[in-house]
Amino acid sequence: MTGPSFQRVPGVSSRIIDGRAVVVVMAREALHSLNESGTFLWNVIGDQERTRGELCSALARRYELSRERAESDVSAFLEQLLELGALEEGSRG
Repeated sequence: MTGPSFQRVPGVSSRIIDGRAVVVVMAREALHSLNESGTFLWNVIGDQERTRGELCSALARRYELSRERAESDVSAFLEQLLELGALEEGSRG
């Protein structure tokens, strides 16, 4: 699966609280608590650019999901965090 890559928006911060990432987007005065799989994906992205395919593969391996389920979950994750302003498209891909 090719396509754009995604990265964290500079200036967005996060903390792990009780095993879940809480993402803070100061520019929008917003915060968002991620579930377990969202926290996993947030950590996979880290300070790097990741493609949708890389995220799907990592999620499918970690949680033993079908490719279709991983793609659905990654799409929902990306949609939410792009809308929140915590992720943006990168230059890779």
